[in-house]
Formats: sequence, structure tokens, C-alpha cells
Amino acid sequence: MIAGGTSERHENPPERLFIILPLVVLLIFLIVGIVLAMDFPILGIFMILLGVAFFIAGSSRELWFRPRSISYLDEGILLSLPCNRKRIVKWETIVQVYVSDGDTSTLTGRLKRTGGIEEKNRIIPVGLTYELAVLTREEHFRRFGRYPSVR
Repeated sequence: MIAGGTSERHENPPERLFIILPLVVLLIFLIVGIVLAMDFPILGIFMILLGVAFFIAGSSRELWFRPRSISYLDEGILLSLPCNRKRIVKWETIVQVYVSDGDTSTLTGRLKRTGGIEEKNRIIPVGLTYELAVLTREEHFRRFGRYPSVR
């Protein structure tokens, strides 16, 4: 068990758009690949493999890197990642908490309602829901008396 004792666990569901869109593209490539495979087998296989590669690249952030839940500890934030992986983001390594509330009156604005945490020396930011990003920002303020940088 990780030291510090976890507080309440907060669920962080994946963004459906980043799973559905690559899946639709994969289906299109599969259909085109199957049709092409009847006359041009190598080209058909290439199209199917290209679709699979696009799906893996397009949805990996949501399926592999996005935490399923987070908990606030004394030393940082405990991320519960897929495949029972756990990682702690120390409070000192948080560079920025970004919160985008979007425009809830439009469909595209609702899709942009998101948030996340940027860390020192990490390329991929930790994706969070809007509500969890706001909660993380407030938790940081409660612990340090100041907000982290907000974009």
C-alpha cells in the first residue's frame, strides 16, 4: 500500500469522443481494406493495418494514459491507471492545472469542457474531467495557499 492514506476516490471517465472517432475511422479503413483485398490483396491488408495503427494512435491517450480514478494524498495525487498501475504525482512537480469550461450552449463547446495536469519533465499531460481539474486546483490552493498556474 502507498503511504499517506488515500482520501476519497474520484472517478475520471475517459473522453468518449477520442475513442469513438478513431473507431469510426478504423471501421472505414476495414471496409475499404476488405473491398480492396478482393482485387489487390496487398493494398487491402495495408489499408486494414493503417486503420488499426490509426485507432491505436488515436485512442491510446484515453485507453492507456488517462487515469481511471484519482485520490489526494499528503505527498501528491495518486493516479489509478489502467491495468492496475498506480503512480503518484507529487505536489511539487505540478507545473500547471488547466481547466477549460468550453461553451456549454453548443455541442462543440461541450466537447471542449475538460482539464488536466501538466508535470515537470513529462511529455503527456494527465487528462482529467473538468470537475476533477477544478477540484485539483482547489486542493492545491488548500494545501499551499496559492493556485498552480492555470491556462
